[in-house]
Amino acid sequence: MKEIFFLLFFIMIYVTNVSHLYSQNSMLYFLDNVPARNKLNPAFIPDSKWHVDMFLLPDLHTEVANNAFSVKDIIFHKDGRVVTALHTPQDIERFYQRVRNVNSFNTNLDLNLLSFGVSGNKDDYYTFDASIRVSGKAFLPRDLFTLALYGTPEETGDNIFNMTKTGVEASVYSEIGFGYSRRLNEVWTIGGKFKYLMGYASIHSINKRMNLNINQEAWTMDSDAEIFGSVPLDYQTKENKNIDFSSFSLWDTGEYMKLLRSPAGSGMAVDLGVTWQPSDPLIISAALTDIGFIRWKKNLVHGLMRGTYEYAGIEYSKGDSINWEKIGNELEKAFQFGSSSGNPFSQRLTANMLIGAEYAIQNNHISFGGLSRTMMFSSHISQEIMLATNFRPTDWFNAHLTYSFLNGGGNTIGLGTKFRYGPFQTYIMTDYFPFRQAKLITGDNGQTINVPYNSRRINIQIGTVLTFGKK
Repeated sequence: MKEIFFLLFFIMIYVTNVSHLYSQNSMLYFLDNVPARNKLNPAFIPDSKWHVDMFLLPDLHTEVANNAFSVKDIIFHKDGRVVTALHTPQDIERFYQRVRNVNSFNTNLDLNLLSFGVSGNKDDYYTFDASIRVSGKAFLPRDLFTLALYGTPEETGDNIFNMTKTGVEASVYSEIGFGYSRRLNEVWTIGGKFKYLMGYASIHSINKRMNLNINQEAWTMDSDAEIFGSVPLDYQTKENKNIDFSSFSLWDTGEYMKLLRSPAGSGMAVDLGVTWQPSDPLIISAALTDIGFIRWKKNLVHGLMRGTYEYAGIEYSKGDSINWEKIGNELEKAFQFGSSSGNPFSQRLTANMLIGAEYAIQNNHISFGGLSRTMMFSSHISQEIMLATNFRPTDWFNAHLTYSFLNGGGNTIGLGTKFRYGPFQTYIMTDYFPFRQAKLITGDNGQTINVPYNSRRINIQIGTVLTFGKK
C-alpha cells in the first residue's frame, strides 16, 4: 500500500502548493449580473453587453474540505489540558462516532486566466473561458479507522475489514470553454457550453473489492483494485519491474514547458442549463455541469492488486505491537506497480447537478433563494442544500447571507458582498465562514497560524471583472 499513499501524498502536496481551489462557490449562483455565475448555469445571462476578465485581475476560488472532522474533533481542552482524540478510550469512542461510512478529503482549484462575453442581440449571449483547474480527493472507509483505532478485538477468531471504498482521484488540467445562452421568450432561457480539456497530471483508482481478514495465523487480503496515473516525474524500476518510489525526481523546467505545449491527456466536457420564470418575482433554474472526461496517454503508471495475498509471520496484538512497517513491505510486494506506457486510461470529471429557485420582493432589492447541489464522485454521491437571503439596496453594493446543510459536513453560514464602481465589478464570498479559529503552533520558535476550529470546510472566492454597456 505504500505506493497508494505515496502517490496520494504527492498529488495532495502538488495541489496544495498550487492553491486549494474548487470548481465554483455555490453562493455565486445568487449573484445576479455577475458574469462568472454563468459557469454554474450557462443559461444565466448578465445584464451587460459585454465583459472581460483577465489573469491580471484576481479571479479564483479556493477550498479545503472533508465530510467528517473538524479541528475540535481531534484536538480539544479537557480537564484544563490540551488533549487529542486518542487520549482515553472515551475520547477515541467520541472521535469514532464522527467517522462516516465513506470519509472524503478534498482540495480543489479553479483559477481564471481569461474570460469574456458579448451580446449578439437582446436575446443571445456568447462566452469564452480559459482556466486552470486542480482537484484532489481521497476516500477512506470506516473499517480503516476501525482497524487503526481498535486493532483486532477478536484475538482467537477472524477480524474482517472492508476496504473497498478506499480510493483516490486527482488531476491537474486546463480547460477552454465556448458557451451560448439564448432567451427563448419571457419565460424560458437556455444555455450550453462546450469545454476542451488539456491534462497535465492525474491519479485515478478503481476499487472493485478489497477485504482484509486478520487472524492468529496470517493477514489475508482479497482484492480487485487498480490505480492509474499520469505522473510528470522521473523514476527508476526495480528488478521485478516495479517502480522504485524512492527514485522519484522532478523534471527540468524545459520538460514541464513541453508538457504545457503537448499535454499528457485531452478530453471534453459540456455544461447545460435552463431557467424558467413563470412569474416576474420567481425564477426556477437547473443545470448539469462538468459532464465529461479526460483521456490520458503519456507519463503513465499502473498499479494492480488482484487476487488473494497472504502475509504470514506478522506479529500483532492491540496497540503499538502491530508491525506496521512489515505490513507495508508485504503489501508493497503484492501490489504490482509498474510503468504502463501502452495502456491509456480515461478519467471522468466530477459532475454537478444544480437545482435552484429565487423569489424577489421590493423590486428585487431583497430576494430569497434555495439551491440543491449534487456532486457525483466516482465512488459516491454528495449532497448540499443552501438557503440564501440576498440584499440589493443599490446598484453599486449587494450583500448575501447563506445557510448550508451539508451531507456529512454539518451546517454552516456563508457571507458575500459585491461592489460595482464604473465598469468594475468586485466580489468576495465564502460558503463556509469560520467564526471560531484556534492558534496552531507551526515551529519550534513558537510561530502560530490561525486554523478554523469548528469548520470541516473552508473556502473563499474573489473576482474582479470589467463590464460594459447595459442590455
